Amino acid sequence: MIMNENVSLKLQQENVSDDSYVFQEILKINGQYVAKGDCVAVFEGSKVAFEVESTVDGYIHFTKTPGDEIKVGEEY
Repeated sequence: MIMNENVSLKLQQENVSDDSYVFQEILKINGQYVAKGDCVAVFEGSKVAFEVESTVDGYIHFTKTPGDEIKVGEEY
């Protein structure tokens, strides 16, 4: 495990009918260390809100803010 790795996450498609989601809530602080599997954010699609987990260990840095619409595959 590399402890100084910065975490950059891309939004995955949660529902086949949605190609973008609204960023609802940040669950970790920018610069905070996260482990793989930690919930880091909440997004809302056309049918449901869902939490997103970190896919790697490292320090999280969000590039978007709650309220932003994020397209599938886009970094947040």
